[in-house]
Amino acid sequence: MKREKFLELEYMTLRKEIENSKDRLFKIMVGGATIIPTAQYVVQLLKTEIDNIWAIKSLLPFLVIIMILLFLSENNSLMRCGWYIREHIEPQITPKIHGWENWLEQEMEPSIRLVDRFVITGFYLLSACYYVGTAVIAAHALCAQWNINIALCLVPYLVIALLIVRFLLKNVRVTTKGSKKG
Repeated sequence: MKREKFLELEYMTLRKEIENSKDRLFKIMVGGATIIPTAQYVVQLLKTEIDNIWAIKSLLPFLVIIMILLFLSENNSLMRCGWYIREHIEPQITPKIHGWENWLEQEMEPSIRLVDRFVITGFYLLSACYYVGTAVIAAHALCAQWNINIALCLVPYLVIALLIVRFLLKNVRVTTKGSKKG
């Protein structure tokens, strides 16, 4: 196989992967926005039929965490593909012309990715609200089960939230600019 054909196939495969990642990101966002409230509603409906409903309620915040991790994973996959195209394929195919990925990262137009920033920020804000809401519901369920103070029940969820925020601050990106690992 010739080098040019290989680069073309690699480029097309990565663009398809980016398209698939975008589709999965959308499904995660829409799914998360509906699954979390639906799960809480179903738990409320079943509270008279299940003896250990407190255990199920205590796990609801982890459903939010799973949604966040799925989103982060897909977003990082998308970033890696874009980074690879920008750094390894575009310079070989069009050395004197900036391709799509380079154009997206140009410094003279910071507003190019403004919508991406809003969508990602909105997703994490909604996820934070869902996490806080499910943590409060879970803490109330635990307190009712064990007859202890709500503040004590909230401590584990607060610690988990702080760890997640720390992780997200270190790992969330909107662009591939300046990335060595993608």
